Amino acid sequence: MTRPFVLVILALTATLAFFLGVTTGNVRAPASRAGALQGAELDPAPPAESRVAEAVQPAPLRASAAPAAPVPGMVNFADVAESINPAVVNIEATTRAGRRRRAPEPAPFDESNPAPPGPPSVRPQSGSGFVIEDDGQILTNYHVIQNAERIMVKFSDGRSLPARVLGIDPDTDIALIKVDAKRLPVAPMGDSESLRVGEWVCAIGNPLAYEHTVTVGV
Repeated sequence: MTRPFVLVILALTATLAFFLGVTTGNVRAPASRAGALQGAELDPAPPAESRVAEAVQPAPLRASAAPAAPVPGMVNFADVAESINPAVVNIEATTRAGRRRRAPEPAPFDESNPAPPGPPSVRPQSGSGFVIEDDGQILTNYHVIQNAERIMVKFSDGRSLPARVLGIDPDTDIALIKVDAKRLPVAPMGDSESLRVGEWVCAIGNPLAYEHTVTVGV
């Protein structure tokens, strides 16, 4: 074999080896990158069926809220009204406002004669009161029974009894009346000297014939 022919064969062998190395490196590079990506996938995605089940699953129902606990130191006004209502009464008083003059009739010949007085007008009045003694003593406002000719007291059990006046104090608008009854429910009396401005007040009464209204304020 001649020398030039041997050199040509060696050159072709080297060229072929170079191309094989380049091709092999290009093929192995994606495989190595794929291996790195596979190693980075720590949490594979869940199957589609499980994702659909999670989306369809309803949210748990919340338990109904428990009733609010009473505020410490706060008075339960419902209990106050329930305990005092039997001692609260409705008072109806009938007064006479005096004699009214009737409208004058036409008098073509003598217009100077005054018209005769008409019958006295009857004016009903109503208000509230509460029993302070179980023998029938009731405290109310003076303006409720002022000039009354007849006083009727209606109790929470439906009874209506006549009452008479025991005493009045127009300056403080207080009156004391009494019915003939025994063992009546009594509203306990407190000490006004112990009251302070800003404390809660619960007013219970029968104004305008509305039975047992409750008003709360400061």
